[in-house]
Amino acid sequence: MIRFKAIFWFLSFIFLLITVRFYQLQIITPSKYLRTSNFLKFDKESSLRGEIYDTEGNSLVINQQTFDVFANTDDLEKKPKIQDVLKKELNLKQATLSAVLKKGKWRKIKDNISLDKQKKLLKYYPQYLNFEPKWLRFYPEASASSYVLGFLGKNDLGEPQGYIGVEGYLNQELQGLPVVNEKELDLLDVPFIGGIMSNYKNRAGLDINLTIDKNVQQMIEEELREGLKRYQAKSACAIVMEPYTGEILGLSCLPGFDPGKYYQHSAADFINPAVAKVYEPGSTFKPLIVAIGLENKSFKKNTVVNEPGPYRVGEYSIATWDNSYRGKISVAETLAKSSNVGMVELIKKIPQKQTDKYFDKLQLRSLTGIELEGEALGLIKPIEEWYKIDYLTYSFGQGLAITPIQLIRAFATLANNGDLVKPTVIKSYFDPNSKEKIVPKKKPEAQIFSVKTVKTMKKLLLNSVNHSEANWQNKPKNYDICGKTGTAQIAIGGTYDPSLTIASFIGFLPCDKPRFITLVLYREPRSSPWGSETAAVSFFEIANKLILYYNIAPKHEIY
Repeated sequence: MIRFKAIFWFLSFIFLLITVRFYQLQIITPSKYLRTSNFLKFDKESSLRGEIYDTEGNSLVINQQTFDVFANTDDLEKKPKIQDVLKKELNLKQATLSAVLKKGKWRKIKDNISLDKQKKLLKYYPQYLNFEPKWLRFYPEASASSYVLGFLGKNDLGEPQGYIGVEGYLNQELQGLPVVNEKELDLLDVPFIGGIMSNYKNRAGLDINLTIDKNVQQMIEEELREGLKRYQAKSACAIVMEPYTGEILGLSCLPGFDPGKYYQHSAADFINPAVAKVYEPGSTFKPLIVAIGLENKSFKKNTVVNEPGPYRVGEYSIATWDNSYRGKISVAETLAKSSNVGMVELIKKIPQKQTDKYFDKLQLRSLTGIELEGEALGLIKPIEEWYKIDYLTYSFGQGLAITPIQLIRAFATLANNGDLVKPTVIKSYFDPNSKEKIVPKKKPEAQIFSVKTVKTMKKLLLNSVNHSEANWQNKPKNYDICGKTGTAQIAIGGTYDPSLTIASFIGFLPCDKPRFITLVLYREPRSSPWGSETAAVSFFEIANKLILYYNIAPKHEIY
């Protein structure tokens, strides 16, 4: 009887403790101990990423379905003939397969097999194999458009993440919204009866049509590849743009990288030289200074300035590229002969505040907004920090640094009606969820130069090409071409090395109503340091191909 009472009171005490604890949990502090979030489990699955096409609908980036292969190793170990078939079909070594079979149960034996291969194996060996589907990013053009497209990698959480180019800049648009599953489970991960069970449907990423033309892209890459060999240059870039809309028809920089094998490259390989590296543009900048002077009536097209010899500023001496001097030189001759001394005399006539104002109008200190990740700002000091030598060297494109995309954008104001356009690689978006096509509006951001100034500049740039001292054998005949060569020394340790240059040429055709504007650059060419002997030749090679491609009719006389 005593033992019975002891057990009764012991159980009663335990029951009381449990009752008190339940009261505490459910009545006094329920929010502290019974948070719903403690029992909610989420899992997230990426949506199908949007694909990328060129302006004609040719595939540049596509999703390719592949499968990981899992084998029932316990059963497969007893089937040597099937093992032999798998080794052949999956290109497996015996040592690799044997190591997996020893582990037992279901084990992965191969990554990323094709759909055709999966169907074949599933047909004959369903009891031994299982397949886990996944999507891989495939770049059919390999390195041809690598700096435009970018690549798909992983972020710190192991999730898909686009880097550089369009993949990086428009990562959110391309990746869409993921599938999110929400479940209410107990501590053993068993669903509560009547608990929360919800599913947020995925929203596939947007497909993108670029302004890039696959054929133009191939043309410029082929020429750059040949040019790198021909001129023994360290690197090369070319941009082809429609001057009235800012649409980029082609953009290539070499050496590039294979987006499908990005993991084989270092971070330095992913810096896009066309938008993420600044350089001193040299003589290709001279026409912009002349246009600023004409627009502000600081001088006229028939103005003549002194060119008696090198121009001295304190300890500095500014000379012509060939050390020849004409005593007097006109604006047209200054551009055609690319006279640094003539440019110094011209920029002295322009108030510094006006030049600074037009640097900002041309947005040379700002990002262009092109849809490529990693764009860099131009480096032009504020006017308060200008020394006399700074201002004078700006006249021939040294002492300041901009990106190639900034230069071609600014130069396009001399090709169109004086309008500043936003460079873009986007033609349209397509939403596979709503079946809606979205076409961004393209309109000039501002008029920088008057039509009168532009017309005068076209005459000067046409004269610059037609009266150049270079003898271009491959220059298209019967076409009016406006352009300017550039040769900028590279600054190393605060001083310029005359043996290291960036050779360039920028031009457009036809002069009166250009179909395209093109910039070509070679960094550190060894065969010749001059833009007239390297980049200009490549420009005309590309121009000849584009004339045929766009069926541009020849003209004998424009002015």
